[in-house]
Amino acid sequence: AAGALILFLRFAEDMPLRVALWYGIFHSVSAFSNAGFDLQGSYRSLIGYDESWVINLTIMALIQAGALSYVFFADIVEKRRWRGLALETRIILIMNLLMLFVGAAIFLGAEWNNTLSDVPYAERPLVAMFQSVAARTAGFASVNFGAVTNIVLFSWVAIMFVGGASGSTAGGVKLTTVGVVALAVVSTVRGQMEPQVFGRRIPTLLIFRAMAVIAIMFLAHFVSTLALTISQQLSGGDASFLALLFESMSALATVGLTTGITPFLSDAAKLVLAATMFFGRIGPLT
Repeated sequence: AAGALILFLRFAEDMPLRVALWYGIFHSVSAFSNAGFDLQGSYRSLIGYDESWVINLTIMALIQAGALSYVFFADIVEKRRWRGLALETRIILIMNLLMLFVGAAIFLGAEWNNTLSDVPYAERPLVAMFQSVAARTAGFASVNFGAVTNIVLFSWVAIMFVGGASGSTAGGVKLTTVGVVALAVVSTVRGQMEPQVFGRRIPTLLIFRAMAVIAIMFLAHFVSTLALTISQQLSGGDASFLALLFESMSALATVGLTTGITPFLSDAAKLVLAATMFFGRIGPLT
């Protein structure tokens, strides 16, 4: 409701009040639930509002509120101190900040003279951070992803794969899953028998479960990308392999970002994407 009110006041500057009210409510719900649907039309998402601090910050706050889960925020409100936070909350917080700033840095560096070339210098970090936040299954975009560099497309495949927190509206394999596996790798390199973090031991069973989720999602992405490639080759489509790789991960992680090729895919490819989205939403949960 707070997001809808703020967005309404900003949209009211560009459109009639009734339309602005509907836009505010719709986009607030869409951002909080990490759906990524917009009312701009023509696959523009939030292109045109890339320099608006009000819309960008509000949408980012809503996305993060939905992607970090009620349990995460409840623990922070209840404990209020770092030492009192649950281990899962700490891992989510660290992984989330790491993903946000790494993603923003990659986008800023790769797109500085590309999609960001027409954006004022002061707003470029804002646009980069917005793309990094939205890549975590929200699906909004304030730049044309059909024009971004291959560096961003490939990096975004990894960022979308991670997703948000467990128990949230986000998709992906989840921050804690990746965090647990990363801790297991570090412990193995150090020669430790089992991973430990913040003085807590992570049970081996949880590590196996995390590795299983990641392995299954990797396999699903491989199968989906292969099926897309085959269907496009049989139908004579000209989409690049990297675009199909990106599209497949966007579907699997229920992100909704696209390079613009979705409307031009074959019927078979669209069915593959539909099945991939369904598996990406239900598979890790089960």
